[in-house]
Formats: sequence, structure tokens, C-alpha cells
Amino acid sequence: MKDYRIDFVNNTIELSRSFYEASQEFDSEEFDIMMKLKAKLPQMTITVKAPKSRRGHANPYKGLTYSFMRRFIFTLDEANAVNYEKVIKYYQDIYGDDSSEVYYNVRAWFITKYPRYNELITDAIPDTDIKVA
Repeated sequence: MKDYRIDFVNNTIELSRSFYEASQEFDSEEFDIMMKLKAKLPQMTITVKAPKSRRGHANPYKGLTYSFMRRFIFTLDEANAVNYEKVIKYYQDIYGDDSSEVYYNVRAWFITKYPRYNELITDAIPDTDIKVA
């Protein structure tokens, strides 16, 4: 999109955020353009374009915390719980206790070990029929 767009169907003048902010400065080039647009198209409503949504770039590991990984392992693979604690200890010895590198490496280990962890959770839920009296 250019700095502004005239939409005759919706009767609006759509501005980019940067153009709008620049047009707030008196006697700027953008201010002059805005004045001309308003003078020539007084019936039109001026809107500022909303920023693009970032929904397509959601973090696939959201909610994958130490607590979640620990509960997952203790619930579905209790035999591997000792290995999980050893992995944490190993990376803490290398990177220090509070390093984000510890989390990233533990997460990588977890995902390698359980690539379908989201599916395994739903598979582990027992199918029960709820009877209403």
C-alpha cells in the first residue's frame, strides 16, 4: 500500500500508520496532502490502516514449560522421568541455572523424544460415556 488509498466503495480514505503520524506535523508534506484530500473529498471518512495480524506466526511451543514437560513425562512415560531430570542437570552444568539455553536444549530433547506430544495427550484421555441421571 502507498501512504494512502482512496476507497470509493466504502467512502473512506485509508492511511498508513506512518503517513498518519507524519500528517500530524503542521506544514509537513503529509499534512499538505491530507488538507488537499479533505478539501477535494470532504464527504469521505479518514481511517488508519490496522497493522497486519501475526496469527500465522504463532509459537508452536507456547505452553511447553518445564512444568508441562515434567507432568507429561511423569504421567505418560514415568520410566523416563529420571532421564528428564538428568538432561536438565546436564544443561544447567553447561550453561548455568538461569540461562535460556538450558530451556531451549531441554525443549529440543523433549521434542526429539516426544515429537507427537500434543497427540499423545489426547490419545491418553480415556473414552468414557457420561450418563446424565
